[in-house]
Amino acid sequence: MEVLESFTPFVEPVSVDEAFLDVAGVLHAWPDAVALALALKARIRERLSLSASVGVAPNLFLAKLASDLQKPTA
Repeated sequence: MEVLESFTPFVEPVSVDEAFLDVAGVLHAWPDAVALALALKARIRERLSLSASVGVAPNLFLAKLASDLQKPTA
């Protein structure tokens, strides 16, 4: 969760390994939401040596669906 909170203070944990982030207030620092998502995945890999799924969408339901589309294999 510490890695997630380094991107936005608005982190809603769902379980020990899943959370929703509200990044609306920090998008100005990124070219777009996809760039932020890729940076988040890279930081998780770098700091924790873990793969992550990230879904970018305007609401929680669609974000969850998007994150399930391409689950990492490693």
